[in-house]
Amino acid sequence: IWNYSHGNFQAHKFSSLNEINTSNINSLKKAWSYSNGFVPSTKNNSQVIPIFTGNSIITSSVDGYLISLNPENGIEKWRIKLPKPVAKRGMAFLKDEKIILVTTGKGVFVVDERTGKINSDFGKNGIFGDSLSLVSPISYNKTLYVAFRSKVESFALESGKRKWSFDLNGARVWSGFSFDKETRNNGGKLINPITGDTRFELTKMDPKLYSQVKNLDEGEISLPLLETDRSGLKKYKVIMVSKRFEEHVADFSKDFTKIKDLALKDKQLKTVKKWLRLKIEETFVNVNKTFRDCNFSNNWIKQ
Repeated sequence: IWNYSHGNFQAHKFSSLNEINTSNINSLKKAWSYSNGFVPSTKNNSQVIPIFTGNSIITSSVDGYLISLNPENGIEKWRIKLPKPVAKRGMAFLKDEKIILVTTGKGVFVVDERTGKINSDFGKNGIFGDSLSLVSPISYNKTLYVAFRSKVESFALESGKRKWSFDLNGARVWSGFSFDKETRNNGGKLINPITGDTRFELTKMDPKLYSQVKNLDEGEISLPLLETDRSGLKKYKVIMVSKRFEEHVADFSKDFTKIKDLALKDKQLKTVKKWLRLKIEETFVNVNKTFRDCNFSNNWIKQ
């Protein structure tokens, strides 16, 4: 099954299947060809990579149809008219739900793979969003991620309820977009591994990341940054500064989370010290002679 026009969550557009390879590709012969019957009067083209559901080949036409073909003979099974452009550069098939997620000029439509009808059990009456989307949406864990012309949005697959929306600030998703499991639940925001929130102190950032964002103002986007993740996969990412805080005296309205964390850590340290004072008195501790003249923060040698 080739259920995603872009191949995988990294949009590689590459199949790992090896039955057809460089040693036999020159011996392939045409089995059939298909023409949808439409001849455009002006320059136009379809850039979609068809998908294969296991039962059908799904493609689209520039006059606004989604089309299902029999993979054995190329005979048309069904077609449905949708707002143009239809699956201009991608679509996706969900095997368990047996639905096709089709990008259009007015949102992503849900089409039943078997009948070619709109399936209103998903999204809002079978539709996610209402604006132009060109590239394959991504479905993961009952959530749909859609790249519209100037924004990326997340939806609950069944109800169609919007979870979050990220404005691309003038940039456009053109040929494909990838999916990162690490940031899927927070709208793409980076999480500080030390504090657990979305703030980073510039001087404590990874040097490579620091060089990309140190001169950015709020709303500005960095140059593409190449990185290798923990699995060894190379990927590019761009970073936008959503909010920038200049150096300032701590303020509850701006720094509540940080102040709360500092207060909690202080309370934890005091509790540990109190516990240590009690336990040291009733616990045998052998301190090497070499270190007995050192200054200890706790009364380990019981003076």
